[in-house]
Amino acid sequence: MKFVYLCGVDYQHELEEGRAHLFDSIEELKESKSCWGECGIVRLELDESGNEVSHRWAVEQDLFPEKE
Repeated sequence: MKFVYLCGVDYQHELEEGRAHLFDSIEELKESKSCWGECGIVRLELDESGNEVSHRWAVEQDLFPEKE
């Protein structure tokens, strides 16, 4: 099994289309995508063929954060 990470919005809208970018670590995703705080981060567990076995939200989505 392998774990990868992706933007939560990509998980919800782009993964099935094959357009989501997968990252090897949360840190790599955070360096590449500034939207992670709002979009959230999903951790995928993949089998040997690259198919999703399970997923969980590593960082919950907050699409409408309150402004101070």
